[in-house]
Amino acid sequence: MHALSIHETTVALLAPGKGILAADESLPTLGRRFEAHGIPSTSESRRSYRELLFATPGLSDWISGVILFDETIHQQNSSGVPFAVALARSGLIPGIKVDKGIVPLSNFEGESITQGLDGLRERLMSYHSMGARFAKWRAVTPIGPALPTEQAMWSNAHSLAQYAALCQEAGLVPIVEPEVLMDGAHSLARCGEVTQKMLGSLFTSLNSHRVRLEHLLLKVNMVISGTDYPGVGDLAEVAHATRECLLRAVPAAVPGILFLSGGQSAESATLRLAAICEVPNLPWTISFSFGRALQESVMTTWKGKAENVRAAQSELLHRAAANGRALHSRIPTTSRPLLDAASPDPAPVPVNSGETNPRPTAVPPSQLGGILLQAGNFGSIHSRAEAHRFQSELLRIHPPEEIERMHQYVRSKLPSGTRWGGTATRELEGEFRRASDQLNDERYRQSGFGDVVKGLLLWVETAEERADENRISRSPDA
Repeated sequence: MHALSIHETTVALLAPGKGILAADESLPTLGRRFEAHGIPSTSESRRSYRELLFATPGLSDWISGVILFDETIHQQNSSGVPFAVALARSGLIPGIKVDKGIVPLSNFEGESITQGLDGLRERLMSYHSMGARFAKWRAVTPIGPALPTEQAMWSNAHSLAQYAALCQEAGLVPIVEPEVLMDGAHSLARCGEVTQKMLGSLFTSLNSHRVRLEHLLLKVNMVISGTDYPGVGDLAEVAHATRECLLRAVPAAVPGILFLSGGQSAESATLRLAAICEVPNLPWTISFSFGRALQESVMTTWKGKAENVRAAQSELLHRAAANGRALHSRIPTTSRPLLDAASPDPAPVPVNSGETNPRPTAVPPSQLGGILLQAGNFGSIHSRAEAHRFQSELLRIHPPEEIERMHQYVRSKLPSGTRWGGTATRELEGEFRRASDQLNDERYRQSGFGDVVKGLLLWVETAEERADENRISRSPDA
């Protein structure tokens, strides 16, 4: 047994203000993402991309460990150093994805089982000798009218428990990931119900297999409504529902919970992570293990070109820092203001300009950019109560002067008295659409820009009403 080294790894992975970079995409998954950005998927292009990520200066300030794919742990950086060794030298703990993907579960339509237990003991020993100190295994649970079934949940829980036991035998910290998928039209409450049930099955199986919970990490979804559900729960609702679910299902002996981002946008995942971290009296260390939410803008910036490496690394560091600070509910604003302060439409900084901190090319160069980055959140504002809650959230994570600049900018586009459906709202919707098209970034196209403008109008009116109320309450005659 390797209890001491496992304990040390567990503690190091949960270092304050740090999370885990999931760079373990399979060949087909990474190939699809490369194809979407016009990048050929070859062994060398994948190696170059992973080296870009791992060699980012300052990454270990916000990231404690990196999950590798089998191909990657066998590769070397440009200096001929194996990636696992290079990561360890830079203060990052190497980990490894050991499942072999998801296949249909026989006789259970729409459900799946994760494969990879055959030969796992030998593979774990080999990965440990190559420098890996933790591992990950993912199972997925869909939500539908008749899904999930008890049998599918227990089958996946049993596989996760077998994997975890073998990991601890080999001296590796197991990350167990029983992800409940966002796809579907289910409510937030339904997501909480299924997540709690899946976690119950998981921890029953872990205990049956005598897995030491003290040397295990749980990677889990946030409790949120499905992608097709009408309406999105606000940050407080997501945080509360997630807290209640985890307190009912996860033993306090588990040292840490890592949240996955799933299909959320990078910004939404960070804001929800920060909201969850504000919940008091949780018995576990809270952290994150994000893949796409850390990498999507990096890949958009890189585009497979060597001259874009520095800008792409700057984008990765920004996203890692945003989530690292979210663990203390302190999301940074210095490198990504709500609005550009310099001018209404500053020129983009060339990638190879020689600046110490070049502007990532994925960031829109206009003042619309700050709003676009918050687009999904503004688009979820449908009432003055929601607008007030969102204003409180902005004030919590952004300096008041930045919010005031955005307020003034919105008012320059939507003057007092503007009504939804008028010329001003249609023109602003068109500006958002044109800016999004120029970015060529799917994150922004997913937002309904009509809903964004509606939300902006509610937000600016509500903020003004609240400011007027505060002025009256502070008046000597009040």
